[in-house]
Amino acid sequence: MKLLNQVLRGVVIGIANIIPGVSGGTMMVSMGIYDTLIYCITHLFSEFKHSVKTLFPYLVGMLLGIFALASLLTYCFVHFPLPTGTTFIGLILGGLSPLIRKIDKKRLNSLAVIIFIAFFALIIIMALSNPANVDGRINLNVGEMAVLLVMGMIASATMLIPGVSGSMVLMLLGYYRPVLASVNDFKDGLLGGNLTLAAQQ
Repeated sequence: MKLLNQVLRGVVIGIANIIPGVSGGTMMVSMGIYDTLIYCITHLFSEFKHSVKTLFPYLVGMLLGIFALASLLTYCFVHFPLPTGTTFIGLILGGLSPLIRKIDKKRLNSLAVIIFIAFFALIIIMALSNPANVDGRINLNVGEMAVLLVMGMIASATMLIPGVSGSMVLMLLGYYRPVLASVNDFKDGLLGGNLTLAAQQ
């Protein structure tokens, strides 16, 4: 029963992580497992057996949640692009209020403003230089793989921060739909026994 509970909690985290504007880290906090998961991640090598045993059921649940929702979101983008996009915009804007309240305005200084402007400009530049195809597919080459590596690092890091959505970051950078399409193709390849399709994603 405990194992099933952990897998189901992982499903919730996976679903939260794949929806732009919804924070997987916030879900971890609300379920009371954030400290446990962060401890296991930071002590993965020093306490390998314990960390893997704790993280594995959550990881399985997250993958199930992501794969289950990937098809639905892909369908919504194809058949209802405007309602789906505006829904995500609403989720993103709705998540700004709690983040703004957490800002300690007394500690704001010129350095903090400069860092904010620099990162904001970086996101704009990366979004404008987005090489992803219109149909939501990624043409893999050395440069694109390097960009995807950076995108993965950014998204993974933000997914662990309560109140910050990794999928929202990918959407702002223009990589959400291509990554979502690749996840969906990978899942279809595995379920259909088409290992070539799965390996190409």
